[in-house]
Amino acid sequence: VALGLALLTVGYPAPLVSAVPAHVEPAGRPATTLGSLGPTLVAMTFLTLGAMVASPFAMAMVPRFGRDRLIATYFGFYAMAGGIGSTLGNALVGAALDAQSRPGLIGLPWGFMLALGAGAVVTLRHLDRRGLLP
Repeated sequence: VALGLALLTVGYPAPLVSAVPAHVEPAGRPATTLGSLGPTLVAMTFLTLGAMVASPFAMAMVPRFGRDRLIATYFGFYAMAGGIGSTLGNALVGAALDAQSRPGLIGLPWGFMLALGAGAVVTLRHLDRRGLLP
């Protein structure tokens, strides 16, 4: 799971390259080459790979918490926690995207997501080393 989270985290800062003012060709037109899609393709690749690596193992851990009883309740709680986390994360990242229009804050949303992902990886590794995960 930690490897999947690490792959997800690596994908977060790639769109920051797109947030920097675009390259302008000599004719005054913005660059429209496939290369301008690079940051999005990098982010999409790492986010997809990270989800593919982390999700099966995370789903396999859920029944271990239930210990053969109330497993559906544990899956329901997992889904609810994911929904709450997604809602809060989207609200915070949306606010950071709005705030990045201020001078000096251009990388705020990407830095926030990078810090959150790195924190999750470090926390998960710490819990695993201490034997606190099933």
